[in-house]
Amino acid sequence: MSGNPTGAPLVVHVIYSLGVGGLENGLVNLINNMPRDRYRHAIVCLHSYTDFAKRIQGSDVHVYSLDKKPGKDPGLYVRLGRLLRQLKPDIVHTRNLAALEGQVVAALAVPARRVHGEHGRDVFDVAGRNVKYNLLRRMIRPLVHRYIAVSRDLEQWLAAQIGVEASRISQIYNGVDSQKFRPRRAEDPAPLLPVQFAGGRQVIIGSVGRMAVIKDHLTLVRAFILLIQQHPQLRETAHLLIVGDGPCREACAQLLAEAGLSGCAYLAGERNDVAELMRAMDIFVLPSLGEG
Repeated sequence: MSGNPTGAPLVVHVIYSLGVGGLENGLVNLINNMPRDRYRHAIVCLHSYTDFAKRIQGSDVHVYSLDKKPGKDPGLYVRLGRLLRQLKPDIVHTRNLAALEGQVVAALAVPARRVHGEHGRDVFDVAGRNVKYNLLRRMIRPLVHRYIAVSRDLEQWLAAQIGVEASRISQIYNGVDSQKFRPRRAEDPAPLLPVQFAGGRQVIIGSVGRMAVIKDHLTLVRAFILLIQQHPQLRETAHLLIVGDGPCREACAQLLAEAGLSGCAYLAGERNDVAELMRAMDIFVLPSLGEG
């Protein structure tokens, strides 16, 4: 293998940034659970990474930031090409539209196999019909050796809209640790929640996700407010729990405050005990405008 004295192929994962999010969590889980003697990994962030990177197990996985400047940054591709030549990967795996142009850089910089993963679409193009975006995808299509789609919908969209041959698409669902994410057991300790969430009569309506526009937590908050307004007797027993952080968190908190329902809701922010919090929920709601 090129530049690899250990014999295990080096996979370089190119993403926009490494923070809390579904794509990013999936990548970290993938790296943490792949056989260490069969693959090596490096993560290249076009923009930046956060403390979320500390969830990666193993000191041999290096994370790089190329510090993309706002707007157009032609120097970004120069920096990416230079880093790829230094790393000498066997496989370059880009993810989503934000990193797609990394395929062009990889094709020019190193003799590696190139994989592109589609994990979901942007809030401004939920249906994947943006002419400009799809033109870019079609132009880069010949450079991609293999596509990975995390859902049947994305697999069909790649074939129908982007023109990718079915033989070049592998549809692989995101994996879930069923030992960790499981139904509640009697012996499970109670998660850390506000005191008003405790008690046998409480009904917790919950959601988990990055609080961004495409996840549409604002609609969930409005629905919860409407529920209490139409059924005021539920004010003492119904509670809203949202686990996650992001740019829409403040707007959600403001809506709840204006409705006088801040005490009935808990915007938990970023948490490490997501599985435990999910087990505390009686009703789970996915308000997202679009998922992969």
